Amino acid sequence: EQLLFKRNNQADPSYTNEVYAFDLFNKAGVVVPNATFAEVNIVIDGKIENVSLYNVFEHYDEEFIRKHFQEEPTKVVGDLYKGQWSATLDPIMNSYDYGVRDWVNNIRPLYSKETNKLEDNYNLLVNFSFGINQYDIDKRLQFLEENFDCDNFMRAMAVNVLLGSPDDYRGNGNNFYYYFDETGFMTYVPFDYDNSMGNGWDGTPAFIDYTLGNDIYEWGHFEWNAFGIPLWDNLIEHEKYQILYEDYLMEYIDSGLFSENAYLEMYNYVEELYGDQFITYYDKEAYFEAKISAVIEDVSYYRTQREELQ
Repeated sequence: EQLLFKRNNQADPSYTNEVYAFDLFNKAGVVVPNATFAEVNIVIDGKIENVSLYNVFEHYDEEFIRKHFQEEPTKVVGDLYKGQWSATLDPIMNSYDYGVRDWVNNIRPLYSKETNKLEDNYNLLVNFSFGINQYDIDKRLQFLEENFDCDNFMRAMAVNVLLGSPDDYRGNGNNFYYYFDETGFMTYVPFDYDNSMGNGWDGTPAFIDYTLGNDIYEWGHFEWNAFGIPLWDNLIEHEKYQILYEDYLMEYIDSGLFSENAYLEMYNYVEELYGDQFITYYDKEAYFEAKISAVIEDVSYYRTQREELQ
């Protein structure tokens, strides 16, 4: 099994943000790789040249699919795509938008096939992009509900708001995988949460104060991004998905999944294991207080607006 090692490239003083993010996704019912911590020693010619604390993740590959998507692991898996920036599933019109990454020749298609690379068949991906963008609102909703894990996606969107990443599907058309199982059913899989929890890129100018000033629906939009976000737009236009989204936001807050205590439990674990060797400190108190207050206020506002219209 392959593993992904990520150094603390966003200078998170707690070293905890991204592992906490993936743990929150998992506990919220969203399919993501497992994550943990590791001390990594780089040894050259028998001499330790570097010692660093890394976040470690399961790799997005066939083994990840077998572990998280198959009740009985099989040799055959579906098609997993890494979405590059802007691969948001607007109708796919050009064949050069999909393919297999070739690092040597610097080929990076928008939709990069990570499994079944020898099979030159992209019909599930292309047909899906047209199905979710049908003109008829009822037909596109029916297509989505029959071919897409809508519940998983709304959970993921709620968790992203809490984590405050400006660099996700909604905010910047970035950092996700799409998995089509053998029947063509698609699941959205989040990726890369080093910019989160008030750390890293703040999302200026579309986002305010590391997302703390952004509404749960309006969120943030960069004017230079010309692509759509049809997975979000074509679900959230329906009231039942607005209610579901708001319910998940409140569920994760009320249950304590998203809380300072939950974060501190993980941070204290890191400090206990690695604090003697690496300098860490906790700085998330203000973020949790502000984010929870803002989300509760937004949800209350939209619920009240809905009640007044009934």
